[in-house]
Amino acid sequence: MYEQETGPLPVSGTSNVHGIIKYYVSWKLNDGDFNTEKLVANFQNQSFCTRLNVSDGQTYTFNIRPVDIVNNTYNESRTVYIDRSNPHINNIWLKKDGYETLYVHNSIDLSKMQMTFDALDPHSGLRKINWVFGIADTSTVLTQGQLRVGQNKVCT
Repeated sequence: MYEQETGPLPVSGTSNVHGIIKYYVSWKLNDGDFNTEKLVANFQNQSFCTRLNVSDGQTYTFNIRPVDIVNNTYNESRTVYIDRSNPHINNIWLKKDGYETLYVHNSIDLSKMQMTFDALDPHSGLRKINWVFGIADTSTVLTQGQLRVGQNKVCT
C-alpha cells in the first residue's frame, strides 16, 4: 500500500533511453520562427520522421529537446542547407607559357598546356573536383582523377 504505482517514478519503472523519458522536436525554415514543438511519439526508437517541402537554397534548423526523468532539459540544434543545384563551371581555357585564353593549339603542345577554369557552388561550396579526359564519340576514358579545391590554386 506504500508503493508508488502511478506518477513519474512508479515502482514498475519508467520507460527511458539512458534516463531520457521524452523528446521534443521543432524546426524553422530560413530565418523564420520555430514551429510548435512536437512530442516524439515513440522516443525509444530515437527517431522522428516528417515530410518537408524542401527547395533548392533553403535552410532548415532543427531543434531537439530531451527531457530526463527529473524534468531536466537541454536544447541542441543542427542546421541543414538544401542544395539541389549543380555546381557552375565557367571560363574554361588553355594556358601555355604564361599565355591564357588560348583557342588554337597544336596536338604536340597539349602536354605542355594547363587547363584552367572557375568552379563554384553558391549554396554549399565545393570540396573536390572529379575530372575525366576522354573521347566523347567512343566513350573512351583516357585519364581521370580528382582535385581538392583551393582558392587561386593552379593544378596541372
